[in-house]
Amino acid sequence: IRFIPGRRYFITLVNNLGPEKEGQINTIKDLNYTTIHTHGLHISGEAPADSVWTVAGPGESLVAIYQPPCFHSGGTFWYHPHHHGSNAVQIGGGSAGALIMEYNEYEYSSFPAWYTALYETEIILVVQYLSLEEVAVLGREAAIPDRLFKTTEELDFYVINGVYQPTICLRTNIWRKLRISHVNIEDTVQIKIIDPEDSCTLYLLSKDGVLLHGIDNTTPREISSKELHLAVSSRADVAVRCTKPGVYTLQATNIDIEEGPVEPVVIGYIQVTTTKIKAKGNDVLLSSATTLTEFHPLRPKYLQSLLFYEGYMNEQTIILDVLVNEVNGEQILNFTMNGEEFAGPTDYLFKTDIRTVQEYTIIEQDEVHPYHQHLNHFQIMENCNDHPNGWSQIGDFIDTVDFSTRIRFMTHTFGGGQVIHCHVLRHEDLGMMKVILINGGCDALYNDFKEGRGDGLECDYYPGYCDDGYNNNNGLFSD
Repeated sequence: IRFIPGRRYFITLVNNLGPEKEGQINTIKDLNYTTIHTHGLHISGEAPADSVWTVAGPGESLVAIYQPPCFHSGGTFWYHPHHHGSNAVQIGGGSAGALIMEYNEYEYSSFPAWYTALYETEIILVVQYLSLEEVAVLGREAAIPDRLFKTTEELDFYVINGVYQPTICLRTNIWRKLRISHVNIEDTVQIKIIDPEDSCTLYLLSKDGVLLHGIDNTTPREISSKELHLAVSSRADVAVRCTKPGVYTLQATNIDIEEGPVEPVVIGYIQVTTTKIKAKGNDVLLSSATTLTEFHPLRPKYLQSLLFYEGYMNEQTIILDVLVNEVNGEQILNFTMNGEEFAGPTDYLFKTDIRTVQEYTIIEQDEVHPYHQHLNHFQIMENCNDHPNGWSQIGDFIDTVDFSTRIRFMTHTFGGGQVIHCHVLRHEDLGMMKVILINGGCDALYNDFKEGRGDGLECDYYPGYCDDGYNNNNGLFSD
């Protein structure tokens, strides 16, 4: 799927699955019910847009309406089902795809020539980890009499764009952009280019659909180890260049949420061939540079830095934890956020207002519970962990974090429910999910959201909003 900022899109989801009785909340259930979520987009979480509460039951269909704002930043995102209770089975079974948001014209004006040239020859890679055993165990837990869930096969493997161990083709001395989406229901992965002669160079351009920021809004960043660190739902855009022809191995190491790194496996290959470089156009531009020059992109207000912000902030602590309780001599696991299981879409963890700065301390208790939030990306304030050198820096914007940290963001554009949850999907299905209510702002169709209306919190988006903001230099776009 490709979106252009400011345009309106209608997506029809048809569910041809057979009948099934609805299950109980916070259990593995409703495997034949589904919905659609556009992961990472700055888009309303209210119907008829990205509402995960709008469900297509067996034999039903739904229509979602998406209108990303004109200032939406371009990047790599993905879409997947998001019905509470069936996330792990449906996504673990392969239901996911890439979503590309095109760059808006304002940020595009700040890009150097080499970056815009990369756009012409990019490769989209959806890297999916499929575990037949895990999906079967979850299906049996839901007591669904389907042959799929009776398998005793313990096989698990990666596919890239649905292909087992594919070959990705590059040309010597030519930079190529790879847009990578990682789909995994439980584990972080580190993907490495095996390059014994050190003939390849890798630059990180963006993470989770947002150009790198760091301390001073600088893109790109060289990753000398040629390793990618991708949490369960992360995306990364990278630029790769190899000077010698040959076949290079792509190696993946899963990082188990409890036990840490496991044995690496081969997930694909990069074949680099020598071809004639054309004397004009992008070939010249993308072959003449041995390094990629840094630049400072224009950013819309919802992605402008809050590192040195000193005003009012709504400060909260969010603890993701599995609590063990004993009932009638039996140990019961409760998957919680701040000690509470999910209790429905209007059982709010707390409420806040539109256009306010939020600072949350995220605590992933005892094991990895990757924190993810819908609607608004957040900026990392501390604890960048032991990722490959240069991968994570204070100031980067992401939407999923696999370590305890402190984050900041502004509630911008859209009011309503902002879903937050652990992206270990089994944990989410079992209750590690909550909702934050944002008062004021816009609803899905850019009317005033019903909460907070008349209190100075109205929707401030209108036709021509971006042109006015750009031409009048009112802070909507800034580097």
